[in-house]
Amino acid sequence: MFKSFRLFPKKEGFYPYIGLVYFILPLLGASNETGWKRIIIYTLLAVFLVLYRQLYFVQGRRYDQLIFVQLCLLVVLTLYAHPMNMMLGFFISPMLSFYEEKKKFSIMIGLFIATEVLAVAYLLFFNHVDWKTWFYTVPFLFVMIGMAFAIRSGRKKQQLQQELYEANEQIKALVQKEERMRIARDLHDTLGHTLSLITLKSQLLHKLVAVDPARACQEAKDIEGTSRAALAQVRELVTEMRTTTVAEECVSIQQLLEAAGISFELKGDPTLLNVPKFMQNIVSMCMKEAVTNIVKHAEATRCEIVIERSLGEVSICISDNGRGIEEELVLGNGLKGMQERLSLVDGELTIHAVAGTQVVITLPIVMNHRQEEMGV
Repeated sequence: MFKSFRLFPKKEGFYPYIGLVYFILPLLGASNETGWKRIIIYTLLAVFLVLYRQLYFVQGRRYDQLIFVQLCLLVVLTLYAHPMNMMLGFFISPMLSFYEEKKKFSIMIGLFIATEVLAVAYLLFFNHVDWKTWFYTVPFLFVMIGMAFAIRSGRKKQQLQQELYEANEQIKALVQKEERMRIARDLHDTLGHTLSLITLKSQLLHKLVAVDPARACQEAKDIEGTSRAALAQVRELVTEMRTTTVAEECVSIQQLLEAAGISFELKGDPTLLNVPKFMQNIVSMCMKEAVTNIVKHAEATRCEIVIERSLGEVSICISDNGRGIEEELVLGNGLKGMQERLSLVDGELTIHAVAGTQVVITLPIVMNHRQEEMGV
């Protein structure tokens, strides 16, 4: 029974526990009281604390009711016990951020402000609380209000990131499904006919062995040639499955950046016809890693890829307008892996952190004499 009990939901982390530290001040204030007043204040504080916990586990109308009861307790504790108990609003303010609907959030934040302001006004004009006390206290009211908006904004951003992750997972699943269907079609179209031909020739060979050995020998050679052709087709299929061209990767990058809300501009021709697929595949993986870092870490709003080709060299520059790359990320496994991949094809990786981050991939291209004459 006790093993399953949680004071606060695990997904909320340590934040709710940190908030409990601020509960010490009202408790210390209540300790200065005597008799029934102390008992009543302790009881009200205990109820307030229980409601604070319950708010993490309820939704809908029940959530609204608990917030309303907490606001009433805040007023009672502020007027009856001590003016500084208005600081209990620091417990209520973060809970208002859970309202996703803008209209509902506006209503509840308005009710919260009205409650605090009325309590302050009553103490000022009817209980004659020292103005100096409120000079130090009232600014915290604005902090409470700002906290509700800030935490709500953070939650919405976190929710959008989760939705983006789920959308990417769905896209990945659809791509895998489409790839499986493509492989099935390719196998049927390429190997289906070849294997049928081998089967027919094998049946014919079986009949000709005793009747016409010379022709049977020729059929055996044909079967060998056909099987070699089938093996070559399989190798070609596997090669196509394992490689991604730069042009294909640019399309994937555009989709990823659009999903992340980052504008994208491509300059230059990504086709790279005379660059081997093996080299293009390595460059594509490096481009994917660089753009993934932009989405995860850069906090950028714009990304640009410039592809330039000169005699014997291809340069791909990936830049963003984010906050610049951090030193630990430069030395991290991702960029280290990019350098290791590029070293396989004598490529180079350079990184600049000026007005964002700029990743430059340089790839040497060895051309034959005929290509040089054509100016390719």
